[in-house]
Amino acid sequence: MSDNRSITEIEFTDFTLFSDITIPFARHINIISGETSVGKTNIMKALYSYGKTINEVNDLHDPISVERISEMIASKFLGVFRPDDRKIGRLVKRNRGRGTAICKISFDKDHDIKLSFTNLAVKNIKLEGYQTTENWPRFVYIPAKEIISSTENFSALYEKYHIAFEETYYDLSKLLLLPTRKGPLNSNQKN
Repeated sequence: MSDNRSITEIEFTDFTLFSDITIPFARHINIISGETSVGKTNIMKALYSYGKTINEVNDLHDPISVERISEMIASKFLGVFRPDDRKIGRLVKRNRGRGTAICKISFDKDHDIKLSFTNLAVKNIKLEGYQTTENWPRFVYIPAKEIISSTENFSALYEKYHIAFEETYYDLSKLLLLPTRKGPLNSNQKN
């Protein structure tokens, strides 16, 4: 068993389609199923947006402020969800008046992260509970659309032109272009 953190529970309040939902997670494999348009993809995209950003922060190997991490998470949410007008506040569930979306992610080591933003927010996310960790799993999101066969050219197109793809496709194409690593396997890898 690895020493990586694992997600134990997520809670969304007024986030996209969810008024209030709590989902417990098992340690290794979780299956999210349901009818069309109930929010399965939104759950995966929210977890991916947070986790991938933390992967990027850890790859920097330099101290970084919580404010900068909040900006990076907001940028990832905007790239992954592509809300109207590129405003993060568009991800708040539509209600009368002002609203606030809350995404809370609980981890196995008594650690909770809370992201929140109002429906008026453009690209500001409030981040609470963030702690640096070295044992963070690598987050990969594999979209339902076929992208793997187009990987070779996709990254260059995405970097140079405005094309109508979520950032998850770009992240996956960069990952698939990497060669395998040299050297011995670390303790988190299988033979």
